[in-house]
Amino acid sequence: MEVHELNQILEDCLKEDCKAQEKLYEYTYRELFNCARRYCKDVEEAQWVFNFGMLKVYNSLPDFSVGTNYNAWAATILIRTSINYLKKSVNQRPSSTFLRVEEMNDVKVSLNMVFDRLEVERIFELIHGLPEQERLVFSMHEIDGYSHPEIEKETGINAGTSRWLLSSARKKLQFKVITESNINSEVYE
Repeated sequence: MEVHELNQILEDCLKEDCKAQEKLYEYTYRELFNCARRYCKDVEEAQWVFNFGMLKVYNSLPDFSVGTNYNAWAATILIRTSINYLKKSVNQRPSSTFLRVEEMNDVKVSLNMVFDRLEVERIFELIHGLPEQERLVFSMHEIDGYSHPEIEKETGINAGTSRWLLSSARKKLQFKVITESNINSEVYE
């Protein structure tokens, strides 16, 4: 979609034009659904979070400056909505014990190199197999570029715990990838 067309849709949305709101929803879904998908355990949950995030987008449109980067602005809202949803769902559950993954001394695999070879859906499946807090920290740090102090500020997870959760998530992903693909050669990070 051309920038001028998107800007027109945004201006029409500000006038509460239902067709423009539908077009904006479809465009945003196509472009930014993965912002919610990364944080949610399945597609159904991601759709719910995305829809809730879109309500926030619509309600915040009067604060948006038409002509600036809509995708970055909307992505921020969708990511924060996803994080807040996960934060609430984690806090409502009894605390869980994290499984420890033994160090793999024989084979060291760079996740980036392996992920480059995997299809996007399979990467999502692997990440979604992580426990919620590990998935949250991994997605925030590795995919969205949050620092550990920023993760602490957004989620309430202590920065030290965040580092531990990230390390644990990386080890679990390495183990899953190695087990799944039976990688026998050594690839050093």
